[in-house]
Amino acid sequence: MLFTVESRVLDAALKLVASLPDTDEHTVAAAAMDARGAFFIGVNVHHFTGGPCAEVVVLGVAAAAAAAPLITMVPVGNDGRGILPPCGRCRQVLSDYFPDIGVIMPAWPDEEGPTRVRVSSLLPGTYLRPERRPDLASSIFPHGTLTMSRKAARPAPSASTIRLTSDRPPWCLSLTMGQEP
Repeated sequence: MLFTVESRVLDAALKLVASLPDTDEHTVAAAAMDARGAFFIGVNVHHFTGGPCAEVVVLGVAAAAAAAPLITMVPVGNDGRGILPPCGRCRQVLSDYFPDIGVIMPAWPDEEGPTRVRVSSLLPGTYLRPERRPDLASSIFPHGTLTMSRKAARPAPSASTIRLTSDRPPWCLSLTMGQEP
């Protein structure tokens, strides 16, 4: 089941794919949202020499716009195909660039309907480049942002900090968990 904000990402992708002409060049649209709540959309570019999937196009669009880290993405197909699972290459690219990104899947075991899952769930045991290992994950909620970081104010081997910034009282809440050194 999707949260309202995730449904908005899906709606953006569905709206874009519905606007595409009936050709073989552009058959998949994708939409993503960054940690600030901005949306980015794109379509695949099919060509006999190859071409980027819609998800990769969206990464380029977001980079050109100096987006915050992407937190949710969904690809959808034309001709009523709906939500599509990302291909293996897109799963790896998303994992390399945004290891904590959520991908909206058409179905997931023990879940009802479309579900947002972390890209790492789609590539279990994947290699993460050292410079791309996640140490920050953010989620947008109706009245604030939840940020989780492994970097604590005091160095502790397994510490995590959770910070909730809200536009409603209490304005900010931080909690650090972990073992003392």
